[in-house]
Amino acid sequence: MRIAIFTETFLPKVDGIVTTICHLLDHLALRGHASILFAPQGGPKQCAQTPVIGLPGFTFPIYPELRLVPPWTPFSQEINDFKPDLILLLNPASLGMAGLLYSRRYNVPVVASYNTDIPGYAERWGMGYLRDPLWAYFRWIHNQADLNFAPSLFTLEEVSAQGFK
Repeated sequence: MRIAIFTETFLPKVDGIVTTICHLLDHLALRGHASILFAPQGGPKQCAQTPVIGLPGFTFPIYPELRLVPPWTPFSQEINDFKPDLILLLNPASLGMAGLLYSRRYNVPVVASYNTDIPGYAERWGMGYLRDPLWAYFRWIHNQADLNFAPSLFTLEEVSAQGFK
């Protein structure tokens, strides 16, 4: 299987999502699947046997370790050459939207994983007014996926309560 992965965060940043991605790439390589990873630039050019396509982004002012890649960033040559059978969106927000749009345009199945409680972070950072719009945005993205993953039963219950399919 050929899997294109879009992530909002990757090496050199280290967090739970990055750790999960590194394990996933190892797993895919061990089982003979081809993969390509689209991520913010600044990381390695390859991880496991997966080419990493680093894309330019901008620093998120509240969280400077995070670089956001706009969904209109050009990447079509790399993904068209790769010809994915499946697209995986990890914690889709901005770059994940690019993967979603590609999947719909070319009729490629898409799965998404909700890993970070961004609406909760907004509330804790004193921007509670963004909580409901953020839930609406993430619900809209995830409900376009063919399948959604949650990393825990707690998260599954939380996103289900927010109307995620």
